[in-house]
This record gives sequence, structure tokens and C-alpha cells, in this order.
Amino acid sequence: MAPTATFSCNNCKYLVLDGVTIKQTQGHGLAYLTDGTGNLSNCSDATHKACFQFLNGAVYDIGGNGMVVGQDLRKPNHDGALADSAVNLSQNFTIRNSVVAFVNQMEPGAYGEGIYVLNAHDYLIVHNDVSDTYHGGIRLGDFYGRDQDDQHGYSFAYNGWV
Repeated sequence: MAPTATFSCNNCKYLVLDGVTIKQTQGHGLAYLTDGTGNLSNCSDATHKACFQFLNGAVYDIGGNGMVVGQDLRKPNHDGALADSAVNLSQNFTIRNSVVAFVNQMEPGAYGEGIYVLNAHDYLIVHNDVSDTYHGGIRLGDFYGRDQDDQHGYSFAYNGWV
């Protein structure tokens, strides 16, 4: 069974976590996911910059992945259909100016990405420092053998591995 997250936001819109620290927990630190049923289009507008923002924060000493974002398309939504529409995927999110360190401390080898992006689109991951992971620092785009990859419209820059 996959670990739960200390902070989980499913199908959420207009959420900003600024200066938040998540530490010393057994599961994933943070999860911004969709169950494939929440239409997340039109999340960003003149008032709101993104559906979800994690800014100036820290996630460390975590049992699973530091952050997990996106949709795991291997799992069906509540009515049994796979969420294969881009409008239902996690989108319009920002992870900026944050530190992710010492992840996968409970079960080395099982998990271990600092920031793990499943199937998602239109996102920004910039100016983050990731260190002390068992697998990768930032993993982008898992679509598990499907014939379609909904990853598009993303920026990934100025991230450091210490």
C-alpha cells in the first residue's frame, strides 16, 4: 500500500502554501492530486496565479517522497474509468523557492524522489534545492505505457541538487 501524505489536497483550487514546513513524517510530505473527476481548467486567472502554489517552504526528514503531484493514471476514478482527459489532471501549479531534503527515510528503495510529478500539465517548478534522496531529485511525467502523454506547458529551471 502506498503511503499517505501529511498534507494532501485533492481536486483543490486557489490554494497557496507560503513559508510552510513539513517535517518528520512517515508518509509523503505533500500530495497535490486529482482523482480524475475534478475539472481543474480555468484555475489561473487575473486574481489567482495557479490552482496550487507551494512557495518558500521546506519538506524534509520524510518517509516517502517529498512531494507528489499529478494524476496516477493507472488508477481509475470513482466510477471505474481512467482519467484520460487533460482537463481532469493536476494542472496550473507552482513549486518555487523551496527545499526538499532527506526523503525516503523509512523504507529506502521503495520511494525516494524529492519532487515526483505524475501525469500533469501547465506547471512551474523553479528555484528549488533538493538533496539526500534515494532515487531522483525531481522526476517528471509518468504515464505508464499509455499511448498518450498529457505533459505539456511546463517550466523547469534553476533547481539545484546539493
